[in-house]
Amino acid sequence: MKPANLNILHFIREKPGTLRRTLLETFDLTEYRFNRILRNLQREFPDLIFPWSDDHGVWAVELDRSRCLGVNWLGPLSGGYSQCIEEPGFADGRCHEHSECESPEMIAFMRRLAYLLGPTEPNPMNLMSLGIVQIEELFETLKRITPLTNFEFHSRYRLVKIFASAHATLKWKKRRREKFSDFRIPPEFEARHRSSSINPFEYSLKSLFSMLEIPTNSNREQTLKAWKRLARLHHPDAQGGEGNEDRMKELNMAKDRIFRIRRWD
Repeated sequence: MKPANLNILHFIREKPGTLRRTLLETFDLTEYRFNRILRNLQREFPDLIFPWSDDHGVWAVELDRSRCLGVNWLGPLSGGYSQCIEEPGFADGRCHEHSECESPEMIAFMRRLAYLLGPTEPNPMNLMSLGIVQIEELFETLKRITPLTNFEFHSRYRLVKIFASAHATLKWKKRRREKFSDFRIPPEFEARHRSSSINPFEYSLKSLFSMLEIPTNSNREQTLKAWKRLARLHHPDAQGGEGNEDRMKELNMAKDRIFRIRRWD
């Protein structure tokens, strides 16, 4: 055992609850190096565990292998972290509350999900790529799984929420498609529909052409002619210096944008 590692162990035992950032600054360590030291201490002293949190700091707790290997936070006045008093009930030596063991059904389900989604973490967006039929099949399989531990219960609950969100979204999209699948524009509105557009560029063109006081179907020559006509009226050097500089900037902006959107440059 390196002396530096022993110094850190003695420091944690003498001052339990010291924050991680304080330990990093005291011993001039990086996060990676500090985590590695804790792992080394864990191997050298298998009857010790080093629970920590950002709020409660780092502690060293002696373990009794006949009891659950999990720890509970009792508060700074009650000894900080303390070993769980329950008997171990799972392969990792922990009780129902602390064990991270999963049932064979959940392990098989997660493997199948990883095969379908790849290495990405499950979320509603990537689940929707599977399609509503496969989501419904997986969802039913997930709901039939009975959690063994508290850890598995929360993992399953999180997945149920994700699947429910993806399923609801796909059902809503399906209803929208079915609702508007037979929608037809009335003949009297077809001409207006063809001439209108929700394209933001086309919408902005209407206001740009109105600045030049010409219709939106004007061609390149008509647009340039309108800009020159208005420029003679509003240019600061025109009309004996009585032009409108702000109005001229608007005209130039409108002409430049129209040419760029229509690709007339």
